[in-house]
Amino acid sequence: DQAGAGRRTLDGRDNAGDRADVVAEPGQRLVGRRGAVAAVLEREKQLARANEALQMVADAGVELTSTLELNPALRGLTELVVPRFADVCAVTLVEGSKLERVALTASNARLGDAIGALPTEIGDSEVLQTAAMVLRSDRPVFVREFSDEFLRSISPAGAEFARLETAGLRSLIMMPLTARGQTLGVMAFMRGSGSPLFDRSDLSLAGQIARRTAVATDNARLYMEARHANDAKDEFLGMMSHELR
Repeated sequence: DQAGAGRRTLDGRDNAGDRADVVAEPGQRLVGRRGAVAAVLEREKQLARANEALQMVADAGVELTSTLELNPALRGLTELVVPRFADVCAVTLVEGSKLERVALTASNARLGDAIGALPTEIGDSEVLQTAAMVLRSDRPVFVREFSDEFLRSISPAGAEFARLETAGLRSLIMMPLTARGQTLGVMAFMRGSGSPLFDRSDLSLAGQIARRTAVATDNARLYMEARHANDAKDEFLGMMSHELR
């Protein structure tokens, strides 16, 4: 019939002889091409993100092994993470019965001041209580977006997290730093307004960074212990040599 004249089937042949049941209209071809282009662009976006994540992990490893001095290495790491992956990055380590923040980097002064103003005693700090929860459970805390429900779950008022939200923070990952079966501390990643919310891929990347940080922290502490033991041995031998004279 005339309505079918000029149409092409999906394999590109004329419709004569009813050799195909599916007919591609010009609009359908356009939609199909747009969909194919969108799929290619999405795959390229995912590949670029995966490559960026691999590079981030590699750069973190280089930074952590650049020195055996722990605190400078951790500060260098947080400066690497911000702003490439997060707007705020903080490392808090267990020191005896306390938690001590040893490194903090923020993408701007407002965020840095908001984190820096938080109490440093666990009993006084909702944020550190959350960090302590990560330590006890050895499991991450992932808050894709701060919400009233989340703020209430932290404390009746949620005052500290509300202040962080006011400062512009809106997405949080806290990862345990675990090496040789021991949890050494917590690494926190935060993003603020203007940055995309963390997703599950980001959670995986944060876990990889945290694992390398934990191993580097453990190695640095072992090195310090060995150095102190060697210094003590040298001191003892010096005393013995003096006594034998």
